[in-house]
Amino acid sequence: MTPGVEEISDFILWLEDGAIRDRKADQHEWVHDPVCGLPVDVWTSDLRYHYGVNEYLFALSDACNVYQRSRRDTLLHLTHQKNRNN
Repeated sequence: MTPGVEEISDFILWLEDGAIRDRKADQHEWVHDPVCGLPVDVWTSDLRYHYGVNEYLFALSDACNVYQRSRRDTLLHLTHQKNRNN
């Protein structure tokens, strides 16, 4: 029997960190990427952005970059508006 993609990826993860994981036995929590709407596995995602007390997970690095840029641009805009009104 030929191993599937999940079995191969689990083996590679085991080689990297020495932890054996059973994907089928563990419950996965899924959230949606706030930019593109794709589902993201909370257990395996490494694209995370922390803002205040919130944590955002992303399916793609481009989506994470877009989100961070939009946050920064919004804060700059609000700061500019506040300074203009004073």
